[in-house]
Amino acid sequence: MVGRPRPSLSVRSKLVWPLVLLTCFCLWAVQTAYAADLDIKRIEVQVELQADGSADIQETWQVRTEGYTELYKAIELASNQSVEDFQVSLNGRTFDSLGNDWDLDASFEEKAFKSGQNGQELNWGISQEGNQTYQLSYRIKNFVMQTQTDQMIYWQFVSPDLADSPENFSVTISSADHPLSLETNRIWAFGYSGRVDFKEGRVEARNDQPLQQGDACILLVRIPSETYATQQALDETFDDYVQQAFQGSDYNYQDYDPNATYDDIKSMQASEEDSSASWMIGGVVLLAGVTAIYTIINTINNRRALRKYYPDLETRSRELEGQYERQAPGEDVFMGYELLDNLSVADLEENYATACILTLVKAGALSLEEVEEGLFNKKQLAFVLDPNQTNFTAKPLIAFWNLLISASDDQGRLRQKDLKNYIRKNYQDYESFLKLCQTDSKARLQVDGYLEGLRLKADKSADFQRASQQVGYQLTESGFEMRDQWVKFYNYLKDFSLINERHALDVGLWDQLLIYASALGIADQVEQEFVKLNPDYMKESTYSYNGRQFTYADYYLMSRLMNNSYHQATSSHTITQSMSSGGGGFSSMGGGGGSFGGGGGGAR
Repeated sequence: MVGRPRPSLSVRSKLVWPLVLLTCFCLWAVQTAYAADLDIKRIEVQVELQADGSADIQETWQVRTEGYTELYKAIELASNQSVEDFQVSLNGRTFDSLGNDWDLDASFEEKAFKSGQNGQELNWGISQEGNQTYQLSYRIKNFVMQTQTDQMIYWQFVSPDLADSPENFSVTISSADHPLSLETNRIWAFGYSGRVDFKEGRVEARNDQPLQQGDACILLVRIPSETYATQQALDETFDDYVQQAFQGSDYNYQDYDPNATYDDIKSMQASEEDSSASWMIGGVVLLAGVTAIYTIINTINNRRALRKYYPDLETRSRELEGQYERQAPGEDVFMGYELLDNLSVADLEENYATACILTLVKAGALSLEEVEEGLFNKKQLAFVLDPNQTNFTAKPLIAFWNLLISASDDQGRLRQKDLKNYIRKNYQDYESFLKLCQTDSKARLQVDGYLEGLRLKADKSADFQRASQQVGYQLTESGFEMRDQWVKFYNYLKDFSLINERHALDVGLWDQLLIYASALGIADQVEQEFVKLNPDYMKESTYSYNGRQFTYADYYLMSRLMNNSYHQATSSHTITQSMSSGGGGFSSMGGGGGSFGGGGGGAR
């Protein structure tokens, strides 16, 4: 048998090399796709003040990285400040210091176990990828500042411009010669939810909620004049900085008493604790009464009745499996809010904020763009508003639009950071929107005969009456039908590609369906259903433009930012008079303007 001739070496080379190159390219592509992975889990900062006003600072960074060569921390220094003696260690190994000869373009191996400075950046090689704990130490000359009246520390210990905000942090400030205490000092904290306190001659600050992007740890400490021999002198008084720091904060400048003595502060705190104790005693009595009432009620029957007549969305979806509604229920998405609340749809507040955003985008009133901000050109999303678009009829949508208009700048732009700060300071605007979603939906459903107030009916079972009492109203027969239309529509959207809706390849219609899907909390799944039927959907959709293909996740990010900011603002701890006067206690989410030491950081 005569076989085919074996290819020559040159022929085989021609066949192999393209495969080798293709393989290398694929490996490079996978590595590149995996590269942008930075997770700062925790930052601990310990500050020891020196007699000359300098600060010896030790930081512990718990970080997970993949695909980068170095970590860096930027520090914006004042005129007479400088960084000295910067050192880094990992697992007990001290890095070799390159001083100011740090090469940003060096390789991973060249940067390994080395540290240095690049202008006002502190840089160090990642050295080992994955979860690592780095120990940093350095000195800042003239860290303490002398104002016209007092000395102070006013410093960003955790910058809002970090590429990834740490989940947790702690900051400790101490001094061997001058213990920090309420007797001689005052303290305030900004940029995070948590506390700042005097403890055993130290100032201690820590968060009680994970930091979100743009959060910070900014501490302001008042120190008696000329305590430290600092060379950093400022033209303003200490109270000038207090007033600036309090702007946009939870602290009340009217409650700030610069002349309050130790006894004055302790008296304020005692009065505040007495008030809190009185409330707690009343609450205990009330709780005992409520507990006694609930022991009488048959909880099991209540739950059974509620599940029978007002089940959650997933339960009712299974009961109606295979049944579909192809038309969006009701007059608009806002009419159904109360029905979805009745179905216990998860994250309904965020869902409807997203539905508002998509509705405004589809109407041409709102667009999304990516902007670069700050010293390191950090990318973030921003809304662009067209103020001439006012043709809205749904009351919740009008309230949402007015909120965005109020929060945007003169050019109609609204960045993530500004949106977050606006809602934290004006959370009542967002709260009004949420309340309007529910009250407007209830009113419209009642007018159209879908629900009615509680009343005893001879033809209704005791279980129905019991269930309706728990939700505060009762659905009519048409109301139950409308609710089930929503459930069947939910089934339809989830199975959109499975039931092969190719005859409905209408991108404009799909964009409208995505608004309803966002209210139901399944827009990300539905978006993928659309892509299965039309791979070009993302390019053709109203929601993608401006040279970047935006997805539902981008819009959801903005709505989640709004909702989180609202709940952070409303759950913030009460700032009392003693806290505004510097006695320590809860921190303020906002404020902290005019502080020193920020600058960001991250990995590259």
